[in-house]
Amino acid sequence: MASQLTCKVPVGMPAALHEAGLSAREILAMARLPSRLLDDTSRRIPAADYLRLWHAVRAVSTDPNIGITLARLLKPE
Repeated sequence: MASQLTCKVPVGMPAALHEAGLSAREILAMARLPSRLLDDTSRRIPAADYLRLWHAVRAVSTDPNIGITLARLLKPE
């Protein structure tokens, strides 16, 4: 049986979203993900959920370069 592809949400994501002026709660709700998803920095999630998370970030943000912006703001906690 093949294992499911998973991804790790970047450490420091909640703080980076906040610093970028984005609501983690709104993004998680839009992506239909658990509201406490970002609380566990070691958690791995299915790749499909990870993609929904990033699509929601892009949908909520007015910054066309939000991925780069968040990469610059990420600081491991």
